[in-house]
Amino acid sequence: MRILITNNTLATPAGTEMYVRDVALALLRRGHQPVAYSTQLGKVAQMLHDATVPVIDDLRKLAIKPDIIHGHHHLDTMTAMLHFPQTPAVYFCHGWVTWEEMPPLFPTLQHYVAVDDLCFERLSCEHGIAPEHIHTIRNFVDLSRFDLRDALPGKPRRALVFSNRANEQGYLGVIRQACAERDIAVDVMGAAENCSSETPEKFLGDYDIVFAKARSAMEAMACGAAVITCDSFGLGGMITQENYARSRALNFGMRTLHRTICVPNILEALDRYDARDAHAVALRSRIDTDMEPAIDAILQIYAETIKSHAHATISESAQMAAAAEYLRKISVEAKLRGHADKLRMIAHAEQETQRLRGELAEQQIERIRQRLEAMRRMSPGDVAGLTEQIQPTHISAPLRDELDALQRQLLAAQLAATEQDGTTALDGKYRTKNSAYGRSTSVHLFARAHSTRNSFRDALSARLKLLRARNEHDELIENLYDEILAERDGTLTGRPIKFNFLQHELMPLLARLNIQSLVEIACGHCSWLAHAQFEIAHYTGIDLVPLLIDRNRSRFGKRGWIFEVRDVVMDGIPNADAIMCRDWLDYLPTSSVSSALHHMRVCGAKYLIATSTPSVTNNSDTRIGNRRALNLTQAPFNLHEPLALVRQDRHSERMLGVWQLLDA
Repeated sequence: MRILITNNTLATPAGTEMYVRDVALALLRRGHQPVAYSTQLGKVAQMLHDATVPVIDDLRKLAIKPDIIHGHHHLDTMTAMLHFPQTPAVYFCHGWVTWEEMPPLFPTLQHYVAVDDLCFERLSCEHGIAPEHIHTIRNFVDLSRFDLRDALPGKPRRALVFSNRANEQGYLGVIRQACAERDIAVDVMGAAENCSSETPEKFLGDYDIVFAKARSAMEAMACGAAVITCDSFGLGGMITQENYARSRALNFGMRTLHRTICVPNILEALDRYDARDAHAVALRSRIDTDMEPAIDAILQIYAETIKSHAHATISESAQMAAAAEYLRKISVEAKLRGHADKLRMIAHAEQETQRLRGELAEQQIERIRQRLEAMRRMSPGDVAGLTEQIQPTHISAPLRDELDALQRQLLAAQLAATEQDGTTALDGKYRTKNSAYGRSTSVHLFARAHSTRNSFRDALSARLKLLRARNEHDELIENLYDEILAERDGTLTGRPIKFNFLQHELMPLLARLNIQSLVEIACGHCSWLAHAQFEIAHYTGIDLVPLLIDRNRSRFGKRGWIFEVRDVVMDGIPNADAIMCRDWLDYLPTSSVSSALHHMRVCGAKYLIATSTPSVTNNSDTRIGNRRALNLTQAPFNLHEPLALVRQDRHSERMLGVWQLLDA
């Protein structure tokens, strides 16, 4: 039997790529003729070719009609079905979330395979595929490659994070922190850290605990390691004899990852380590996940599909209609992705412009320093002292203005330099309380030169939102805003906050809704939570600026809060009781807002708390970074009326709306 196997890519070793490799080699060993097809070839394609499996990226190269199409991912499967319109097909669904796993509908495709119960639900409950056309063949492990290790130690010493999504900016850092408290060394294997491997069987047996999900988790179990299901979506926990069957039915995948990734939860999972129980789980998994019975089931479905297709009558018009409907469905996503690519190009161009401006600013600062040194040689004191000593009658107005300008520019340089020291406090010698020109603090001095609004704090806040929407960082603005927050919140002096309007209005609402876990998008400096009286059990802050995330980790690390660099327009959102997004959507184009709201809806959270302006009756579009007010209950977002509205501050029409996501 000649089988054409399609896949999204055959490049980096990952879930379905390695599934294709294992299935193709198993079919080859049984005397069949597999052919692998993808438009993106790489390391996995070379592995297949080295094992004498033909690999193509153009179906015109396959001159022999295949007996059956084994399809993964709708784009490649539909391409194959249109190229071979008389060949029957079977579609394998491996995922719940990704767009590529969407099942195609075509007259020659009458049988679907789900690798777990969740994929079965996606096929039958979201895409209208009748249950009698769906078969469940659970994921498997090639036991000929994965040997069982020797007995685990009584106390774990080494752990591995085995995932292509693991990186230091995300959940990997949280795992390292938790494992350090238990004296467990941590390694990582995955594409995000540029260390993926096509031969995990060579190293999995060296680790006592493995953090992984799905196929990777099963391979680790087969080697005898204790497995904690975990990925960027969330944390499951230690796999034990008690929860094995339930987790296996869900492919040790996304639906099992229902807990927040935080140090306390990871420590709880680590403390469930039991060498004997892990060994029993390993023995059970080696029976339950053996590849050979799965290959038998796949071949049986091939035979049933070919037999039923032989008696079917399929018209060309039915195929053309199915192809047209397929193009209609994918056009929306294709257009969104094209727009996102355009925005990335614009952002890249703006980033390059900012880089050049930064170089010019460095040159200007150097000239300022040289001129300042020349002025210092005129007087024994520094510039602030010189200002106090010189009276207006002693110098001309132009020279006085130049001196004043040099002071402001020096202050800007000092603010930028404090970034390197990891502090937002300014040097005391630049804090002139009663100078000749009436400047009470260094912050007011800087605001006099740079602010164009009545409230320089609002102006700086708007600038920060713009920078984060563009994924940029400005040390000067960051440090100045930190200084303002420190003076307002008392974080430098230890003084308690006298009044915080957002805390006063929002925190009681969070308590009433019993929100124990919160994900905040565009979390910024988290100053509104710094002195919160209502303690959130699990808080995750998301932002686009790595330096800001690192600063928040240092500032709030003792509270067990998590901070991640993540773009919610393109990426998923961690699960929590509530998602909060203040102001940030106002700076994004409508298409990006829609994409972000989609990720908020599907992340599993109960509530959405987001900025909305009820007085807006017509939502306008904008370029990225240009702010306008949005009403999320109006088109094109059309959220229902919120459960509650909370005023963000005293003087603004902007409100925080609270929506129940299941109904939104």
